[in-house]
Amino acid sequence: MKRPTLESSPVPDQVIDVLKNNKIGYLSVLSKSEELYSYPVAFHFSGSKLYFMTPVSAAKFKILKNNPTVSFIVDNGKVTTEACGAMIQGKAKIFTIGRTLVSILSVGPKMIGFSKKYPGMLSFYARGKELPDERKLYKYRLIRIDPSKIIYWLGYTFGRYIPRTEAKTEGHSLKLGKDKSGLELSAKLLESSH
Repeated sequence: MKRPTLESSPVPDQVIDVLKNNKIGYLSVLSKSEELYSYPVAFHFSGSKLYFMTPVSAAKFKILKNNPTVSFIVDNGKVTTEACGAMIQGKAKIFTIGRTLVSILSVGPKMIGFSKKYPGMLSFYARGKELPDERKLYKYRLIRIDPSKIIYWLGYTFGRYIPRTEAKTEGHSLKLGKDKSGLELSAKLLESSH
């Protein structure tokens, strides 16, 4: 028996608040060997897109490079009628250091939001003191999840939002070096902007 198709409807403000204010969500990815993995991830939600960073040495990064199809769940930790949350399904886009820096004007406001949500995190990783080499900021990549749909719930009420596809825009870029110092400079600029 086929389930009825839900119409697309806007994500309620209460769900948006959970997406914007929760600090940890759960990223699910599917490996080449078709094993499903879920990871807790610090994230930032803005404009129906979700952003997070991960080191290139992490298993989730390697899986995302091979299969960018993801699911990301965020909820308020409550059950029954007080439950509120969303599951974002879509494709992950990996920004290389060069792409992150070249796209700093379009991605920058999202990173500013990330640094406000997690004060000191970017500068901590940029300084890299007491961190193993693979955990230093220049070894991290920005990941953006472009949703194909957002399934949400408020208690026992469920809904689905399907974003309109946006035209790809070019331009609005700031050319910075692709080296480690350029990323550290960007992190310092973002940290000092709030």
